[in-house]
This record gives sequence, structure tokens and C-alpha cells, in this order.
Amino acid sequence: MSATPTATVPDGRGWWFEAKWDGIRSIAVLSAGHLELWSRNRLSLTGRFPELAALPHVLAGAEAVLDGEIVAFGPDGRPDFGLLARPAPPGRGPTVCYLAFDLLFWDDAALLDAPLAHRRERLLALGLGDRAWRSPPHVADDPAPLLRFVAAYGLEGVVAKRADSPYEPGRRSRAWRKWKRTRCEEFVVGGFLPGRGGRAGELGSLLLGGFDAGGRLRYAGRVGTGFDAAERRRLLAELAAAVRAEPPFADPPRIPGARWVEPRVVVEVRFAHRTADGRLRHPSYVGRRLDKDPAEVVREEPG
Repeated sequence: MSATPTATVPDGRGWWFEAKWDGIRSIAVLSAGHLELWSRNRLSLTGRFPELAALPHVLAGAEAVLDGEIVAFGPDGRPDFGLLARPAPPGRGPTVCYLAFDLLFWDDAALLDAPLAHRRERLLALGLGDRAWRSPPHVADDPAPLLRFVAAYGLEGVVAKRADSPYEPGRRSRAWRKWKRTRCEEFVVGGFLPGRGGRAGELGSLLLGGFDAGGRLRYAGRVGTGFDAAERRRLLAELAAAVRAEPPFADPPRIPGARWVEPRVVVEVRFAHRTADGRLRHPSYVGRRLDKDPAEVVREEPG
């Protein structure tokens, strides 16, 4: 179940509010003492985060399906998506945690049609308090306390949910709404520019786009900041293996020296706003999105 983008946070009786944690959305399936983690586009994440292997011990003997977010917390205690997207030096990795915000199945009972308030009550009864498995808090009716918290700690935004809403798999529902402090979206890489001068032989910038309602990839601009040297090398090697002769964009930009690639790499980019022609202003690279299918990357407009 996905949230609908919104330009303002709803309030009033019956709305619940949670922080938007900026991680990898994941379904956790616990069965016969075995844990599986799946991304929203059905990629297995099970072996990628060994820190999360303890759930079978936390919920010994249980059968459960949880919905939540895999989040990496940096040394300052704040979530940082970039830490999930690139390898950490041995012994210096971030604190990785699964923040479970919904319970979809418990033993033989399907909870999809139950209201969120009931599902959350059952989830909290599990007592998830392990270092790697937690249930994040929420506030009801009035988002003001959470908005202050989000602003103070520099979090990405707020998710508002109707307390009486059922769980609708695969649907973007207006019963769940997401509001972001800064614009942070996923984009498909359709090309790149090689580095120049001191960065000759490295990646210069990525050429980005998103699909429109007709399934055409539309150019959105370029991003050349936010990378460290290792990330530039990794991306350049991946993109160099996907070079094609023609631009994948329906409206290709005229950029001398641009190299076009198959549109199969998805990245997350933070930016200030879009110009009237849809170009990104002040973009900065956040990380590679291995959990997203390029076809899912449709331009989001807050309602």
C-alpha cells in the first residue's frame, strides 16, 4: 500500500501521523523460523542486511507478515539513506534497523481488512524492542508535535494515515498521504557526462528523467553533486556497461558529450524545486535505489 503525495498535512480527528524515515520499504515474512525480506518490486533483500536476522528469535515460533522500512542511522542518530546504498568500511557500518509500522498477517489470521488502529494494536502487542526491530511511534489527530520533531531532526517528512483505513495491497491510497519537507524523488538515469579536468576518467554528472502517464521517459535535468569518489567509480562502471547509441528520452536534451544509457538505473535525488519546464533546481545525489523498478518512476506532483 502506497501513500498519495500531498502539499499540506491533513489534520483532525481520525488521522494518525508518523515520521517519514527515508529508507527502503520492505515486507518482512516470518515463517517456520525463517525470515525473508522483500522490496516493493519483489527483489529479495534477505541476505543484504545480516543485522536483521534476529527476528525469528524475537518472535520465536510465530508466523507473521510485517510492513515497514529498513533504515540506516548514522553516528549522529539521524537516518541517512546514502548509508544503505553504498558499502560501509568493515567495523564502521551504520546502525541498520527495521521499523515495522504495520502487521498484515499473524499466525493464521489475515488482518488486511481490519482498520489500521486494530492492526497497530496487534503490532505493538508483539513487543518489538530489539536493537534491529522496532515499532516507530505515531501521534493522533494533531500533527503539530510531529512536525516540530521532524523539523528539529531534519527528517524527510510526515506520513498521515486514517486510523480506520484497511490495508490495500498494491494501491496508492488517499487514506495514506505523504508530505515532504524538501523534494526528494526517484529518477531514472538515461545518460551521463564524463568528468573533466581533475575528474577526467570519472563520472561527471547523471542525466535524469521520469516516465509520464504515456510511458515516455521525460528529461528532468542533471545532477553532479552528492557523490563521493567511490560512488562515482561504481556508477560509472555500471553505466558504461549499458551505453546505447540513441537517447532514451522522448525529449532528449542537447548536451555536447552526453553518453546515453539503457534506462534501468534508479537513483534518489534531493532538490529545491522544479522550474516551469520541469527541470530540477539545486539537485544533490542521495543514493542508488536497488528496490525500485524503473517503470515505477513516474513524476510525483503533490495534490
